[in-house]
Amino acid sequence: SKGQFLLINGMTKDEVTRSLERVLLAMRISTSEPM
Repeated sequence: SKGQFLLINGMTKDEVTRSLERVLLAMRISTSEPM
């Protein structure tokens, strides 16, 4: 399952959540800039 895959990468659920939030923030910043 996806949860097991994340655990294989050695990331806790909190770390995964933080990483996703960082990615979403980066995407939001990049999309607000002209391409």
